[in-house]
Amino acid sequence: MTPPRPLATLTALLVPVVLVNLWIYARFTVDDAFITWRYGLNLIHHGIWAYNPDGFDLTQAYTNPVFAALSILPAALGLDMVLAFKLVSLTVLIVLAMLLLREAGDKLRMGFVLALLMAVPATVAH
Repeated sequence: MTPPRPLATLTALLVPVVLVNLWIYARFTVDDAFITWRYGLNLIHHGIWAYNPDGFDLTQAYTNPVFAALSILPAALGLDMVLAFKLVSLTVLIVLAMLLLREAGDKLRMGFVLALLMAVPATVAH
C-alpha cells in the first residue's frame, strides 16, 4: 500500500475551503465596481461617457478603464452587469489556472498553490 502524499492530502483538505469561499464571496461585489459599470450603462442609455448622465460633471470616477470599457457590452446587450462580470472573472481564473498548470513542472504542487490562492477570500472577492 502506498502511503498518502502530504501535498495530495493538503490539496484535498483545501478543496472544501475553496468551495466554501467561492460560495460565500462570489456573492460579494466591491462597491467600486458599480461606479465603474455605471459608465457603460450611461453611455448606452444616455449617450454620454460620464458618471452622471446630465453631462454637467465630467469628472472621471472609475479606477479601472478597461472594465469601464468592457461594461459597455453587457449594458448594450441588456445583461445583468454583476452576473456578466462574475462570469468574466470566473473565466479569467480558469484560464489562469490552466496556463499555470500547463507550465508547471509539478502539477500537483501547482494545483495546491492554485487552491491556496483560491482559498484566500480577497482573491475570490476581487
